[in-house]
Amino acid sequence: MAEIDFEIIRQKVKEGNYEISVHATKRLRERQLAIADIENVIIKGEIIERDPEAKPNPKCIFLGEDAVKGESLHVVCSLTPDTLIVTVYFPDEDNWSKDKR
Repeated sequence: MAEIDFEIIRQKVKEGNYEISVHATKRLRERQLAIADIENVIIKGEIIERDPEAKPNPKCIFLGEDAVKGESLHVVCSLTPDTLIVTVYFPDEDNWSKDKR
């Protein structure tokens, strides 16, 4: 299997060539986050998990911070033709290491 370049997601977000799932839109509202927050996490954050075998499309998790509170933030993206933002959440300390990885 060919190596999957998840960095393509950053470029697509910079170009505005992405979609936000209904689920992610709901989570943005619930968590009082702006689209700019998730764009910033994707463009400047770190890819902390890659799942090239995910179905229906490969996915990854970006780690960054929200601009207002400075809290750690995870953004899950799927590598579709236009890139899909699947969900966004504040990582739970019980499920992630101290550095949220």
